[in-house]
Amino acid sequence: MTPETEAYLRKCERALADMGGTHSFDDIMQAINSGHMQSFAKGNTWAVTQILEMPQKRLLEIVLVVGDMEEARELHDVVVAYGRSKGCDLVRTFARDGWTPDAKQNGWTTGHRVFLKDLSHGNGRRRPEPERNEAGDAPAVG
Repeated sequence: MTPETEAYLRKCERALADMGGTHSFDDIMQAINSGHMQSFAKGNTWAVTQILEMPQKRLLEIVLVVGDMEEARELHDVVVAYGRSKGCDLVRTFARDGWTPDAKQNGWTTGHRVFLKDLSHGNGRRRPEPERNEAGDAPAVG
């Protein structure tokens, strides 16, 4: 792996960690390869999205953007057009405060702030798999 690739991977991992560590880089790649997430690239910039079906809306969520701000601005219109083409009603993302001027300029509004609380005591562990019975079924949660 080249030093540039290693630096880019570290940026991706840092961004994912800042968003709560819900996905690893490998998780993102598996989701893209399986069709559960979408990948958009422009030059040195990469955006990853997923479509979520909510009870009242079809949502395009921008999961990750890493790279150059100017290229990200260009990808914005591509990602929004993709969401429209898939019948999405809303686009949502989580971003650093530095994105605020660009977001406002592109018609975004801010909603509630996202608060994160680590319940794994900071050990970064993955959610444990539920124990399964002999038939391979997970027990009911109750």
